[in-house]
Amino acid sequence: MDTPFVIDDFISRSYQDMLYKHIIDDMSWYYLPSVSGVEDHGAILPVGYTLSPDQDTFYRDIIHPIDGITDEFAAGMLLPMAYEAQTHLQFDSTIERIRIAMYHRSEGGVHRPHVDYYYPHHTMIYYLQDSDGDTIIYNEHVENMNRTYPKEFSIKETFSPKMGRAIFIDGLDYHSSSPPTQHRTRIAINFNFVPVGGGERDNNWSVVGLKGY
Repeated sequence: MDTPFVIDDFISRSYQDMLYKHIIDDMSWYYLPSVSGVEDHGAILPVGYTLSPDQDTFYRDIIHPIDGITDEFAAGMLLPMAYEAQTHLQFDSTIERIRIAMYHRSEGGVHRPHVDYYYPHHTMIYYLQDSDGDTIIYNEHVENMNRTYPKEFSIKETFSPKMGRAIFIDGLDYHSSSPPTQHRTRIAINFNFVPVGGGERDNNWSVVGLKGY
């Protein structure tokens, strides 16, 4: 499967509106005092990009690789999207994680380039609302599950948050989110898919912290 690629209006407008209303009006959130996005690895970002100042944020795990389904109501709303996403992956997969992340207005910059897992996976990022704060996909890629952090990053593609938009990426491509500077919030739903028989998970299943999408 060639990635990244984007599908606008990934779900119907009525479905988009229902998700927006529930997540904005009814969902409870977990508070995180610091986004894991400003560690100094000494890596060089592309010209014109800087790391965002650290900020607090809110998130909600819906399906978690260790805890399972943590919100049955939200899972019931989001699993149809996940199943639809799987039809675009062109390989058999299982749903590893569904997480919702909300960033609020900040000074700008980008969160630290990262991957969600150091084993084969693909990711769909769904934008709940129109906002700013691009998702940046880099050319740098995890090779042979090597955890050596790249010394320099170059941009492959960027995507702007738009209500109903879904982007698909190879999860082993380093990527960053960005906090909004013009809108009050930026909310994205992150879906991780693992190929069936596609490789063993290691003991350290994730990089520590929330990460950005």
